[in-house]
Amino acid sequence: MRGHDAAVLWRSLREVMPLSATFLDAGHVEAIYPQHRELRTWPSWEILEHVQAEPAVMPYDEMAGQITQALGGHVVSISAGPAGLTAALWTQDSFPPWYHVVIWSGSLQAMTPSQPRIWGNPCWSASGVLAVTAFDGIRLGIVTIDPGDGRTRWWSRPASSSYRLLALAPGGQDALAVRSDHDGSAWLVRAVHGGADHRLQILRPVDGVPVSVVTWSNDGITLEGLLAAAAGTGPQRLLVLLHGGPVGGLVCGDHPDPSAWVSAGFTVFMPDFRASGIAGKHLMTEAFRRAWLPAADPEAGDVLAGVDMLIANGAADGHALFLLGHSYGGYLAGRILARDHRFAAAACCDAVADLRLLDSASRKMQAAWLGSDPGRSPGRWASASPIEYARDIRTPLLLIYSASSGSVVQGRAWQAALSAARVEHKLIIIDEADHVFSSSQAQRRLHQEVTGWFEHAQPLSKENHRH
Repeated sequence: MRGHDAAVLWRSLREVMPLSATFLDAGHVEAIYPQHRELRTWPSWEILEHVQAEPAVMPYDEMAGQITQALGGHVVSISAGPAGLTAALWTQDSFPPWYHVVIWSGSLQAMTPSQPRIWGNPCWSASGVLAVTAFDGIRLGIVTIDPGDGRTRWWSRPASSSYRLLALAPGGQDALAVRSDHDGSAWLVRAVHGGADHRLQILRPVDGVPVSVVTWSNDGITLEGLLAAAAGTGPQRLLVLLHGGPVGGLVCGDHPDPSAWVSAGFTVFMPDFRASGIAGKHLMTEAFRRAWLPAADPEAGDVLAGVDMLIANGAADGHALFLLGHSYGGYLAGRILARDHRFAAAACCDAVADLRLLDSASRKMQAAWLGSDPGRSPGRWASASPIEYARDIRTPLLLIYSASSGSVVQGRAWQAALSAARVEHKLIIIDEADHVFSSSQAQRRLHQEVTGWFEHAQPLSKENHRH
C-alpha cells in the first residue's frame, strides 16, 4: 500500500481542512486551520494572508446554559445570527445523540423536526439564511432552516458525495464547504444551490477504486451501503467491512479507502445498520437497548440482508464471504458470527466481547440502555455480550487489538472463550496502534494480518479456480 491507500479502516481530513470559517464581507473569508489562519478572496480563493495561530478556545456560552436549563439535554455548538437570534445544535441524549437545531431568542422560537437527521454545526449568513448539514441515507447534504418555524428544505442533495458546511456567504446563495466524493477525493468548494459546485482547493486525491451507493431493505426499512469492486469482473470474494461509531459512522466520501482490499482480490461491502440512525431515532434507540437479544438480532439482519442482496445480484460469491468489524462493528460482527456460519473467516478489531469488562463509565452507560447493572440484570448483560455465544461460532476468527486503547482485556476474554469452545482463532496486539488505527503503519499492519488470515482460511488460488 502507498500513501493514502493505507487508510483501509479509518481516515480523517482534520489535519488538512479548515476547522471553521467566517465571511468578513462579500469578497473575503477567513479560514481557521488547526495551526494557522488564512485570509482569502471570495470566490476566487486567492490567498492574501497566512498567519501561524492555533484556534481560540471557545468559552462556555451563556446562551447554551439558558437553552439546557429550559430544554434539558445538551448543546454542542452555538451560532449567533441576525436580529438577536441564535441557532444551537442540541440533543436530548448525549449518546446516542439525535440532533436538532434550536432557534433561540430569550426563549425557544423554533426547532427542526426529527427528519432529516441533522449532523453538523448550523451556520448563518449575514442576510439571515440559516443552514446545516443533514443525512440523506449515508450522504450528507445541506438543508436550509426557516427560523420562524424550524422547517427544513434541501439546498444541495448530492447523489454520491457529502458536505461539511463551514460558512455561508453573506447573501446565502453560496457557501464554503468541504465536499468528499465517492471516489475518495475531497475538496474545498464553493457550494451553490442544487449542487453545481466550484472546486477551490484539493484536500485529498482520488482513491484507486471508487465506491457506489447500494440500497436494500430489511424488516421493512430501507438501508444503504457502499460497494467497491474491480472493474469488469464477475462474482468476487466479498469482504463485509462493518464501521465503528456507530452513530453517523458511515458517510459516503468519508469512508475508508477500499483500494488495498480490492487489490487483494475482494469486493468490499460497507453496509450501514440501524444503530447508526439511518432507520430513524426509534430503531436506533432499540438497537442500543438490544431487548430482542438473544431470541433475535434484527441489526445483524440488516447486514446479512445486504449480503444476500449482493449474492442474488451476482456481485458477490456466496461461497467466499469474509467479515471485518472495527469497534462497534467488531462487536456486531461477533453477534453475526454466532448466527450465520457462511463466512470463511472473520476479524474483530478493538471490539467489545464482554460488556461486564468495560470501565465504570461505560458500564453506567450500558446500564441505562439495558435497564440495570450486571448484578440486577445478569441475563440482559450476558445476552448482549458476544462472548456468551462463542460456542455457536464456527468461523475462524482473528482478534486484533491496540495495546494503548484499553481494550486488550476484551481480546484476552475473546481468546479464552474461543479456546474453550475450540474455535480456531488468533490474538494480535499491535503496539503502534490507537483505537482507530490512525497511523499508516498501524493500518498497514492491520491489512497485512487480516489478508493473511483470510488467505489462510480460503486461499485466493482456490477461489480463482472456481471462476
